[in-house]
Amino acid sequence: MSNATTALYRIADAASAVDDMQAFYATMHQIVSDLVVADNFHITLYDEARQLTNTPYEVDSVNPGQSDPQEWEPLGNTGTGYVLRTGQFLDMEKLQVVIE
Repeated sequence: MSNATTALYRIADAASAVDDMQAFYATMHQIVSDLVVADNFHITLYDEARQLTNTPYEVDSVNPGQSDPQEWEPLGNTGTGYVLRTGQFLDMEKLQVVIE
């Protein structure tokens, strides 16, 4: 079984047993970290009807504590906004160029 397949099974197992969302998000971070370097990891929720985002889980070595997990914010001109609007991968080294 490939690493990706194993990760998908682990995600399914975690999702079927979730009772604490923060612990679930941390488990997702660990699973992704087992596949790729994920020192910086964000989970962002998107409310398409309201065009708002919420980041309930964030590990950021450069800008820790940037997001309030209770706050919904406009999609705006952000990296997340770019990905949702275009459906394209975003190279974070080029982020400033893309959102300006």
